[in-house]
Amino acid sequence: MAQPAAATRAAAARLAALGFDGGGPRAILHPGAVASLATFAEVVRRLTRDHGWRILVTGGAGEGARVTPLAALPGAVAAGETNLPEFAALIVRAPVLVTMNTGPAHLAAALGTPVVDLYVLTNLQHAPWRGRGRGRFRDVPCHVCLQSVCSEGHHRCLAGIGAGAVGVAAREVPAGGARGVDEAGDLLAPAR
Repeated sequence: MAQPAAATRAAAARLAALGFDGGGPRAILHPGAVASLATFAEVVRRLTRDHGWRILVTGGAGEGARVTPLAALPGAVAAGETNLPEFAALIVRAPVLVTMNTGPAHLAAALGTPVVDLYVLTNLQHAPWRGRGRGRFRDVPCHVCLQSVCSEGHHRCLAGIGAGAVGVAAREVPAGGARGVDEAGDLLAPAR
């Protein structure tokens, strides 16, 4: 997927201004609007504290207040507002995107950026197909409910995903430990 030149330049300038353009282990973290921030915060802490990663935190329109606490953690920085082409240009430069089943997971798959997807099992057809990465999920009796909002009100499919499993996947995926996605959905593997 080709990136507009203006978006590529804007993304490069933004990463340089944030001090995020150098080498070393790093990731984009996009928690989405539904997930609890507790797991994502613990992923940031573990990757930054234990492994020296830098984390670029992104959010959609209107999610600035939601992602600010994550970006305030040591080793993390907020990306700020971007338009879609610039957001895509940021994702294409990331060694890995950590997110849940949101639009950015599909965008990363289309761009060839490995993704660690905290996957809500509402609809198995919504996994990012043909991408590189690893899915983390917790099987629950209410899976494949086909609901956009948890009708049970507990979000156990997300709450049961440990930050340790997400961190391991994030570290393995850029190093080639990713599994491809096919129609059978082999991106999905239970969280341990």
